[in-house]
Amino acid sequence: YVAHEEARAWIVRNLLAKDGLFSLSDEDINSVCRLTE
Repeated sequence: YVAHEEARAWIVRNLLAKDGLFSLSDEDINSVCRLTE
């Protein structure tokens, strides 16, 4: 479960980096992951 959550955070981080929006902190990314569960 933890690995799945980390993988999703990694995917979100890469998508945001691709869009040039990588100004989100880890806390923001974790919030996004919780919202997408």
